[in-house]
Amino acid sequence: MSVTKSKTAEHDADIKDNSHKRAKLEAFAEAQALISKLPRETVLDTMSHEDMETQFERRSV
Repeated sequence: MSVTKSKTAEHDADIKDNSHKRAKLEAFAEAQALISKLPRETVLDTMSHEDMETQFERRSV
């Protein structure tokens, strides 16, 4: 019986981890879509790479 509980807990942890990864990927894809709509020079002039990473981290929390 404890083996079944262990497998279930492991499975639940995998599902939670996958959901978290999916949410991060969706947030990243959304950010990329928004950035791609802006004129290229605007993105390059106003956002550094670190700014973009910070923006992504905020959305993925």
